[in-house]
Amino acid sequence: MNKRFHRNLFAVLLAVFLAQGAIVAVSSVVVGNRSEDTLAKLESIDKRITNESVAALANMLQTHLNAVEAVTDDSLYNAAMALQKLDTHGELGLSDLNALLETLEADALYLTDMQGNFTLSTVPQAGGLNLFDIDADYRALLVGTTKRVESTIKVMVETGEIYKFMAIPRLDEKGRVKGVIESAVKAESIVRQIEGILGRYPYIRSFHLFDPENVCLMSIASGDAARTFTQTRTYTVEQISRVFADGKPIIEIAEDSVTCWHLVTRDAFGVGSSYVMRFAIEGNYYNQNTRETAAALGIIQKNFVAGMLAVFSIGALVVIAVVVFGLRVFHKRKIEEYRTQLMLSQIQPHFLYNSLTSISDLCQENPEAQQALLAFSEYLRANMSSLSHNRPVPFEAELKHVRHYLWLEKLRFEEKLTIEYDIATTNGMLPALTLQPIVENAVVHGLMVKAAGGRLIIRTEEDEAAFRVAVIDDGAGFDPERMPSHTPPNAQDDGREHIGIANVRFRLAALCGGTLRIHSVQGEGTVVTIEVPKGVIL
Repeated sequence: MNKRFHRNLFAVLLAVFLAQGAIVAVSSVVVGNRSEDTLAKLESIDKRITNESVAALANMLQTHLNAVEAVTDDSLYNAAMALQKLDTHGELGLSDLNALLETLEADALYLTDMQGNFTLSTVPQAGGLNLFDIDADYRALLVGTTKRVESTIKVMVETGEIYKFMAIPRLDEKGRVKGVIESAVKAESIVRQIEGILGRYPYIRSFHLFDPENVCLMSIASGDAARTFTQTRTYTVEQISRVFADGKPIIEIAEDSVTCWHLVTRDAFGVGSSYVMRFAIEGNYYNQNTRETAAALGIIQKNFVAGMLAVFSIGALVVIAVVVFGLRVFHKRKIEEYRTQLMLSQIQPHFLYNSLTSISDLCQENPEAQQALLAFSEYLRANMSSLSHNRPVPFEAELKHVRHYLWLEKLRFEEKLTIEYDIATTNGMLPALTLQPIVENAVVHGLMVKAAGGRLIIRTEEDEAAFRVAVIDDGAGFDPERMPSHTPPNAQDDGREHIGIANVRFRLAALCGGTLRIHSVQGEGTVVTIEVPKGVIL
């Protein structure tokens, strides 16, 4: 009896032991698979966050570069105007130019005749050269089609150094054109300003700028980082050619660094490429979460079997569940923060610069200048105020902002732009800066694509369930099949569903449960409809 009992007890204990071993083995496999799945998801999230945040950083760097160039252009224009004033009232010699140069924020001055030949210059190597052979665009100054020509940062033909140039007409005492005046500044002054800006971003290792001829115009490295490219040298780099060709950024993610190649444009509508910028970033800044999580999960897996045998894995499973849930919440919050940063980085100066130019012209011609300045200041005030709004604002505020924007665009495009307001109701709330990006898309990518321009209509309506705003244009339209219904914020497409519209869609859903619908027919126009359900504020 005792032997049978012992045999049965041994069999039961063996069965329990084998069952426990099987559970431990299966659980270890499950935990290992879950860990791999978690890491794969985290790597995917990190990659997406990296792409979004690097794209935002590229836009901010482009904004800074454009602002520095705009200030430099103004200084060069003032220098050229000072020379024009002296040149109009008498013959000048080289000593006059050198004396004037000491009082200006410029490094070189030039005078040409009507044929473009340099007749006087502070740069000795300019003798015998012709301005129009260097750049035929300067001929426009002789016929009055433009009053100033701004160059990009480029190589000076005379010396091979990097400079930036500005040219205006050369006038006689009767105001007739007699040649061209040109002022120039060395790129070092621009580089110093960019170095100061890069100091705000300690994780940027290096910054380079290339022209369409693949010449390195700017080479900046921070700390111990090596300068990968040398200023004034020409390079054969596939990424530069690709970005100039298709305009799409290239983001390369390595274990310890992230490199971005990004097109820099100076036109208000992003048309006309000037440079490709390349910047490298400390990679640990972006993938630290995945590395730390991988280390933590490795420790959990290493000690899992012992923990299972001790407490049958329940505690460990609870810990893993809490860790995974916490990571999901953390990364969801990080994605939303980066999307918000990405949206704010889209406030770029192109429209501001064009508006200031139009207003400056008006100041010399007619009394509309005061009204233009008032509209522009209100536009700026609304833009800056929106940065502090994390809740929806009344539709009247959005409409007022759009009216200022469209008034300035009407000032610029005149009869090409017709605007209609069909406002049946203003009883609605929208996230700040929701309506203006849609209206700007309609004007820039819809109406102004057509030579004759077209009509823009802003219409509102409401019923018991929702408040709706429609932005209608009879512009170029586009093929809806080419546009995904949910374009990620850093996607590149045909220009309509770009980063601004993607963020509008995201903030509508996140802040007030709203939706954005786009209906377009190529060659006929586009209708964008915002619908916000009543009583829903998230």
